[in-house]
Amino acid sequence: MDTSDTPQNGLRVLSLDGGGIRGLSTLYILERIMYQLRPTDDPKKRVKPCEVFDVIAGTSTGGLLALMLGRLEMDVQSCIKAYKDLSSTVFTPRKRVAFGGSLLHKLVGAAPFSAEKLESEIRKVVEDNEPLEDGGTKIPKGKENTRDVPLLVNPAQRCKVFVCVTMENSKPLRLRSYSSMKEPALGCSIWEAGRATSAAPSFFDPVKISNGATLRDGGLLNNNPILQLMDELNVEFPGQKIACVVSVGTGVGQTKVLGKSLISVAKACASIATDTNATAQQFKRSFASESQPLHNRYFRFEVEQGLQGVGLEEWKQMDLIFSVTNAYLDDRREELKDCVTILQESTPT
Repeated sequence: MDTSDTPQNGLRVLSLDGGGIRGLSTLYILERIMYQLRPTDDPKKRVKPCEVFDVIAGTSTGGLLALMLGRLEMDVQSCIKAYKDLSSTVFTPRKRVAFGGSLLHKLVGAAPFSAEKLESEIRKVVEDNEPLEDGGTKIPKGKENTRDVPLLVNPAQRCKVFVCVTMENSKPLRLRSYSSMKEPALGCSIWEAGRATSAAPSFFDPVKISNGATLRDGGLLNNNPILQLMDELNVEFPGQKIACVVSVGTGVGQTKVLGKSLISVAKACASIATDTNATAQQFKRSFASESQPLHNRYFRFEVEQGLQGVGLEEWKQMDLIFSVTNAYLDDRREELKDCVTILQESTPT
């Protein structure tokens, strides 16, 4: 990758966890950060994450949000509205199951939510927000139903985006909005990348993209994509200084214990595998402890109490997510202030 356009003061990078409807908590956290970054001479200006961060990575819900905020260059408020609309439409079960819920759907091979609805809603978000060369935000008439338009890869954009997905052989894969030094792009469209990273195994069927690859979301392996992000920076931006790392979660989940039944064991194992907090702790030990270079330049924001009982698909809990997240942010004023200060100080001149 050509690094000539990277900021002299170092990369500012953003990592977004998976978490279903709890991704709204992620957006409320980012909304507060963007609000505090607004310029003093234009306090009504909506600062966009794509104007602040050089690289945005995401998994599952976080992957979809990364595409919306980074590749589609949406402001956070517009993203909140679009994500609310999408969630209330998509998270409506297509049929009832007497026993086992979404796990039983997984075992019998039928996901509980409609992949067709998910695809349709993602396409709509892309069509409404794809930035064009002339500064508009609409796909030209006649191209609305073209599978490979608009493409995920767009070298002209300063903000780089990648989302984590999983291939059929269970190996992780990164879908990028930029050309990689390591491997060729799959040539997928924005909506295909959004559909793939959102295809949580117990909620939606996988997607076969235009080049024939079948993909699911990357949540089971990298629900917190921070380690994937650091590896990507090492490969694609070798030797580039990192100014600030912001990692945003969707709420600490409930502790799971292994039961005696097959279903309880499977649920507990899935919960352990997607434990974003454990990954955050691993990252801090490896990169952000007091003896590490990223100390004081790494910020992890995630609601610790109040969202444990909110299921990934429970879109009717939007008000609770808002109130709990705002209470959390009020308790993290100093951390937010420190984060905003570093982001401001590392702005390219």
